[in-house]
Order: sequence, then structure tokens, then C-alpha cells
Amino acid sequence: MVVPGEFTVCVPYNDTLRRGTDEQVVVPHPDGDMTIERQRGYTWSGTHRASDPRFSGTHYYSWDGDTYTLASGGEGPLAYAEGLRIENAEGAWQGEASGATLPDGTSWTGPLVMTGEGAYEGLTAVLLWTDDACFLDLRGIVIEFPDPPVPATTE
Repeated sequence: MVVPGEFTVCVPYNDTLRRGTDEQVVVPHPDGDMTIERQRGYTWSGTHRASDPRFSGTHYYSWDGDTYTLASGGEGPLAYAEGLRIENAEGAWQGEASGATLPDGTSWTGPLVMTGEGAYEGLTAVLLWTDDACFLDLRGIVIEFPDPPVPATTE
């Protein structure tokens, strides 16, 4: 087992595996009604390139998002959650991240933390988005790391 190891993953636009749902919700607000465009359950699947063979295989990418329109009609924030699963003959990786875009254009996505299964059991991969040529450009490190500790709630 090679740990730690830095790697990259390039996920191009791929085929829709499952078309999700779109719903518009009106939310009362003191400044006037806001509108939320909810997208749920969208999933894509296909092939990708990875510099580490442990991350080669078939990927599944899911996306849920809420886009807000302010009472004034102006653009509000976008909040979203993403899931990624990579499967191959040796095992799989499963993880998630979330992010947001504010009306001023400020945007961020938290790190994608993936847990290994099968031959990758006991390994964790932490990935960050980069600005390269793919739909999802990820750069990360795989480490031998236990599940995150649960914070104590008492002294």
C-alpha cells in the first residue's frame, strides 16, 4: 500500500445517468416573497482520467442545488451539495462536498472527502477543485486516516 500519495482526477462532461427534479418554491420573507429553484437527484456517470490507478474506474457524480431569487427580483445565492463515487475492480471511493456562490460572484466549494472501500478500506482521500480543462478537475492526497473523531459534548 502506497500512502500518502498525491494524485489528480479529470472528470469530463459525461452521460446523464438519472435526470433529477426541478421545483420552484416561494418562501415568505419580511422584504417580500423569495423564490427558490430546487434541483434534486441529478446524476451523471462515465469515465475519467486519474494519475493514481486507485482512482481509475467508473465515476458517478450527483448534484443537488438551491438557487435563490430575492424579493427584489435580483439574483440571490446558490447553495449546492455534490457526491462522487469511483468504482473499480479493487474497491471504491465515496465522498461528498458542498459549496455556494454569492450574488457578488464569490464562490467556494469545500474539500471533497472520500472514504475508501474494499482494497482501499482505511484510506481517506481529500480532494480540492482546480481550474484546469475538465468539467471536474480535482487534485488530492490519499492518506491512511481513521474516521473523523466525534467532538465531546461534555467536559
